[in-house]
Amino acid sequence: MLATIISTMDISLYIVNADRSNERKLLGSKSTLDYHASFSSDGDWITFTTERNGDGNSDKYRIHPDGTGLSKIVATSSFEDAATVSPDGNKVVYVSTANNYKANVWVLDLANGRNRSLPESYLRPAWSLNGEWIAFSSDRNTQWRGHGNGTVWEHTQELPYTLPKWSPDGKRVLNYDMTTKNTWSAHRPESLQSVSSHLVSVDFETVTDRVEHTSGAGLKMFPQWLANALSYLASNRSTSIPRSICSPSWSPDGIKVVYEKDENWEYRFTDVFPQLSRQCQLVITQKQLGNNSIVTMDPDLSNAHNVFDVFVTGQVNASQVGKGTTGAFQSAWSPDGQWLVLGLGSWFQSHATGNALLYCVTANGSFFEQLTNGSVNTGFPSFSSDGTKIVYRVWGKEYSLRIMDLATRRVTVLTNSTSTNYDNVPSWSPEGSRIAFRRRVSYTIFDICTIRLNGTDLQVLTTSGGNDAHAVWTADGRILYSTAEYGFRDEAAIYDNTSQSYRQRVVIKTDK
Repeated sequence: MLATIISTMDISLYIVNADRSNERKLLGSKSTLDYHASFSSDGDWITFTTERNGDGNSDKYRIHPDGTGLSKIVATSSFEDAATVSPDGNKVVYVSTANNYKANVWVLDLANGRNRSLPESYLRPAWSLNGEWIAFSSDRNTQWRGHGNGTVWEHTQELPYTLPKWSPDGKRVLNYDMTTKNTWSAHRPESLQSVSSHLVSVDFETVTDRVEHTSGAGLKMFPQWLANALSYLASNRSTSIPRSICSPSWSPDGIKVVYEKDENWEYRFTDVFPQLSRQCQLVITQKQLGNNSIVTMDPDLSNAHNVFDVFVTGQVNASQVGKGTTGAFQSAWSPDGQWLVLGLGSWFQSHATGNALLYCVTANGSFFEQLTNGSVNTGFPSFSSDGTKIVYRVWGKEYSLRIMDLATRRVTVLTNSTSTNYDNVPSWSPEGSRIAFRRRVSYTIFDICTIRLNGTDLQVLTTSGGNDAHAVWTADGRILYSTAEYGFRDEAAIYDNTSQSYRQRVVIKTDK
């Protein structure tokens, strides 16, 4: 399976004295994608999340502050995160997707290894100092909607009260408070400087006596109540720090702080739609390091070749290319690996006003040919299993999916729809009889469907009520897609530079 993972590749936990002296790697040479650390209430342990067992496979470990005693807490194929040790040291509370892929709070008995899930709980648990209560943040009973007034196209989390922490006397609960709009902006680099949030506490017994502890502009996160002060992570500072620092946790006595840092942090990813040929050649849109042109290479990223320059046809606007909304996107390999078909033009939200065309290109870049005339926006092509046809989506005067015979250029209608309910991102099955695609049901809901080549036997495979998208076939006829069905696995504002932090990959059989 080829997939794009938006994640740091080199992040470590550091511990430092409160006066900023004696900074060191907490795990020394054993550091391996470690993050989200937290001191125990007695200061004897630091729990943390690690991907040492595989990229994207987050597990929970703990270690003493002096770097000794590294031990596993829980390590499974599920997502595990945000662990803290109980005040008596006998239990650990953490977040896991072990129960039907949905994030919930779990409690693990360290003595006997038994764990249990707290029903309808979600994120960032915190023990009370007497060990009798667990506070957590939850987006239960909130709508699946856009991040602005409910109509902005990307979705985010409606979670105004987040990352709870107990006061030293156990009488108050502290959290950071922000709007849904600011939650979205907090993990977008172009809007981070505009974000404001505040640290707020309430009386635990009465859930009243709301106190705002901070004011002014800037993102304030990861709050913690120390003996005589509040600590938190802040943005919107005038000095630029050329590295990523996040997720601080102070020792109970306020003497030390542990945090995650990437000295050489730089936001990069390959492409939103990479594709691997049967001959094991990778094709990408070089969006991060280039100008949205098409580049092929070996899977280890060697032997890169620019096979289709975005400006070679003279049909795209350079300023729009610079903004990332125009370029050569969604390349698809022919079965024999000799050809690529791709879309050139305006994509994403700009497709409503900009044009796009389909091109066929030889794999070595020596020849290209225009396939569509530009009367409608055409893109997201996929080759048939025998290489004689392509399926693609149209937008403009007509909508949804079309099939083109490459020899005759004859186009047939596969599906028809409107600008509000349409089909997109088609993928031809390996045995050639069906096409999978994403169908927009409403402004906020997308389903995965399949259909026969003659437009009959439509099957709706997902009805999650969220955003199911980007379906592709496996070699054995199953379908891989990404889904929002199971919700967020962490507070959305904590993520860096990712629009769809709720996504999980799912594989299903087509005879569902």
